[in-house]
Amino acid sequence: MSKKVLSQIQSLFGNLNGSETGSHCPEHCSGHRAGKKHATPTAGTTGRAEHRQFRNVLAGAVLCAAALSAANTFASTPTPRTTSNWAGYALTAPSGSTFTSVVGSWTVPTVTASPDTSSGTYAAFWVGLDGFNSPTVEQLGVEADYFHSSGASYYAWTELYPAGSSYISRFTVNPGDKITASVTYTGINSTSGRQDFTLAMQDTTTGETYQDNTSTTGVDLHSAEWVTEAPSNNGILPLANFGSATFTDSFATLATGSSSQTSTITGLAGLNGVTAYQINLSSGTGKLSAKPSTLSSEGTAFNVASGTNSFPVPQAPVNNYAINGNFTANASFYSGNNGYDDSGAHTTPTSATPNPSAPTDWTEILAPSSTGGIGVNGDGTRLSSSPFGPSNAGSVTYAFLQGAGNGISQQLTDLTIGQKYLVSYAAAARNGDASVDLTASVLGSSGTTLNDLINTTLSQSDFTDESFSFIADASTATLEFLNTSGIGDLTADVTDISVTAVPEPAALALLGMGGAALLLVRRKRA
Repeated sequence: MSKKVLSQIQSLFGNLNGSETGSHCPEHCSGHRAGKKHATPTAGTTGRAEHRQFRNVLAGAVLCAAALSAANTFASTPTPRTTSNWAGYALTAPSGSTFTSVVGSWTVPTVTASPDTSSGTYAAFWVGLDGFNSPTVEQLGVEADYFHSSGASYYAWTELYPAGSSYISRFTVNPGDKITASVTYTGINSTSGRQDFTLAMQDTTTGETYQDNTSTTGVDLHSAEWVTEAPSNNGILPLANFGSATFTDSFATLATGSSSQTSTITGLAGLNGVTAYQINLSSGTGKLSAKPSTLSSEGTAFNVASGTNSFPVPQAPVNNYAINGNFTANASFYSGNNGYDDSGAHTTPTSATPNPSAPTDWTEILAPSSTGGIGVNGDGTRLSSSPFGPSNAGSVTYAFLQGAGNGISQQLTDLTIGQKYLVSYAAAARNGDASVDLTASVLGSSGTTLNDLINTTLSQSDFTDESFSFIADASTATLEFLNTSGIGDLTADVTDISVTAVPEPAALALLGMGGAALLLVRRKRA
């Protein structure tokens, strides 16, 4: 941003005497870059100009632009919500759980003159923790403003609301650039007692990077957000005409007790009481509104459009390292005994017809002493001769693992050493089985388990979403699902299996310190 434009912004905001709670802050009070408030979506507080210094960290390594996760058929539907300053998606954590990281990418849209008659219009695009019905926000993003006297202006910012926003110097933002940003909670500082965070951003179009290790207090880590915002200063400012903006690579990490799970918006929605919100921005008379599209099928991408702009739901390409995870490819569906393999499972095989090709692309694990076998069921019908699914499986196609010790595995290939991957799947117990144990694991190069063992006790209700992450220690690994129930023919069903790379900051090299001018208006909370 030129000094002339920055001066104009400072002059404008200097006359506004902020009133909303943080510009890009919580859900209804977000703020404005360059001194505006970016906080929660409704409340308002007064912002005051003060100079703060953030470390401007350029990196030798870059933020990972990972593939999106595969479709998550069984995720809960987001709850609609209307605010006066936010449009996008948010997740809230249940009691006893917290969000410890959020990451997302978006393409910077081009802002143009809008029908609004004010001298300036503003739009902020960001990811953050807290802010949705909470008094703090930890966030960073970019802002795209349009002034009728000077045209468009683009810049990056950070904010730990209720402290003021800070402009990120030496980080150039242009329309059309793809931005990847993350906020990560790193724990309580043993010396100061404050809560530490790492804020990281990369312009993946130009390669520019930023990182700041900073701290604050009073944070409850209640929510994670991906937001387009009309910033605030003594009231919500007019939304800029940005057309539409596409968000992708939307992931968050939920911590419960000593365990944590990284997943997509839909992957976390409904998990252990997590609630997802689809947020619409409803503006006043003569001002632009904004609304998000529904989430893409893989649960990580959506568009936000201003005014009456129309847009398609983004369907970004999926790089799924698991093959035939929904078992529909060349499936041998169970019908009577066809496609049900119990060969080797008994000393004297029953009348079942051995069929090693079902399920296709997976290796069967058959326990010699186990009762039961392995097969694929689906094709839209729960056959009376196929009692292996949950009572309401519907049109879902799934693999059934009948009997303790029986399972399936698949070798994952083309992995990147040191990269984090997300394993997502849906699981259930067959109708009539009230408690079935299913263990999911990834075995590394030496045969060691790369993830915290996921041992889920399934009920006979409908399929539920499960997920866990691992870090690759070689270019290949083995994904395994195993029925670990007690003796008997208890049956675990599994489907919708995907393995995708998770976008997150790489280890960044500290190259120096840079000044960051305080933005004149702080962002508000939602």
